[in-house]
Amino acid sequence: MSSSQWWDDHDTGTGGRPRPGVRVLLRDSRRGTVQPYEGCWKSVTFPVLVDWTGQTLMLAVRDVTVLTADVKHASSAAATA
Repeated sequence: MSSSQWWDDHDTGTGGRPRPGVRVLLRDSRRGTVQPYEGCWKSVTFPVLVDWTGQTLMLAVRDVTVLTADVKHASSAAATA
């Protein structure tokens, strides 16, 4: 299954990882954006591009707080509710 097909049918990656494009707050108060990754892979980490530094970190769900969800996906989910 390709990455785009996975995200068409799932709100999160395996292990509850946030979708690409979601804004997150790191435990050290920095903010970042989840980068594209294969949501179907059995993994606990995902890439986050940290604001201002341009640094990409591999983080776990416990390392971040989700700030906003992907607007396109959230609006389509609200329409079906």
